[in-house]
Amino acid sequence: MGRIRIITVNRADAVWDGLVGDYLQRIARYADIKWQVVKPTHGVDVAQIKRKNTEQLLALVPAGSLTVVLDELGVEWSTQQLSRQLVKWSDRYQCISFIVGGAEGLERERLVTHPSWALSRLTLPHRMAQLILVEQLYRAFSMQHNHPYHRA
Repeated sequence: MGRIRIITVNRADAVWDGLVGDYLQRIARYADIKWQVVKPTHGVDVAQIKRKNTEQLLALVPAGSLTVVLDELGVEWSTQQLSRQLVKWSDRYQCISFIVGGAEGLERERLVTHPSWALSRLTLPHRMAQLILVEQLYRAFSMQHNHPYHRA
């Protein structure tokens, strides 16, 4: 597997960062993974916050990378489907970048050309979405390598 980038809007939080960091270390056995964080934009105008956060996130996506947007309106996959999708993407792209917005979300209009993935139809807190993302990535990789973590 090639490179994976998880690019998020976040404030530092030792507990959540530790949970995500644990899965990042596990994933590092299978892929070159990096978690990049953008500080949340503050303001009164939600549209302006979404636009600024989206710009900051996209600016961190490496050239030649596939950008996958986490969005409650995206396509839902099972873990098995995610595992197969990761293999397909890694055959075509040097890097896969997952974008997770902040509490206000993302500017969807700027992201329509990118594939989007819904972890659930539920609206999740962005920190919870980040944790579920890294857990599911680890589970998908463990399936590919016959690791006992995934027992389906």
